[in-house]
Amino acid sequence: MSEMKFMGHYDSDDDMEKQRAIPPYAQQRPYIPLERKKKRSCIDKMCCGCCTCCPKWLRWCTCFIFIILLIICIVIGVLAALFKVPEVSFTDPASPVVTHPSATSINISSSIAITVQNPNIEGLTFSMIKADAYYPSPYNVYIGGGEVDNVHIESKGVTQFTFPFSVLVDSQESGDQGAIMDLVTRCGLDGSTAKNIDLDLKIYPTVHIGVIPITPTISKSVSFPCPLKTEDISGLFGSGGL
Repeated sequence: MSEMKFMGHYDSDDDMEKQRAIPPYAQQRPYIPLERKKKRSCIDKMCCGCCTCCPKWLRWCTCFIFIILLIICIVIGVLAALFKVPEVSFTDPASPVVTHPSATSINISSSIAITVQNPNIEGLTFSMIKADAYYPSPYNVYIGGGEVDNVHIESKGVTQFTFPFSVLVDSQESGDQGAIMDLVTRCGLDGSTAKNIDLDLKIYPTVHIGVIPITPTISKSVSFPCPLKTEDISGLFGSGGL
């Protein structure tokens, strides 16, 4: 009996080591199950990786807007990279009209027909087509130009339109005096053989690809018969005439 009672209260050395290894406060703390973290999808991680202080719906909206802007930028970049400058041809100027804005100046107005062949897949709308006219070398003096707005060019097609321009020379301007004397010779007003008037045009068509403005420079020389008469020139130099 005494031996059985002794054996009933016997604790092995292993049990005693386990009890000594566990701190008393750990033996008395109740078990609290840990909450399992919800697994997020790949899209959720991608769209909600930044601005974590914002609500989830706001982060999703920001991500969606960013993707849309990225797609738009890629499309615009591809179109801009593939853009080809349209081929432009000109006809001879129409019959010029001569006016006298002042006693010392002459204005010559005319127009040219422009044909544009567009090889691009998208139509073009030129917000502005501007031209600067220069009297050719050796004078190289700016004497006028012209401008038209909102010209639509068909995609993969040919478009024609009329471009008006005018040039003005004034005998009171030192830069114009050489050009006026050359006009006297070209128009045969000094007894020489009449020749055409030549002008150098710098044309600047502005087109927008998305929000990107593209303005190529087109150089063109035009020539037309001189419309000036002796009375048009003689008044420019005052009472002394030519």
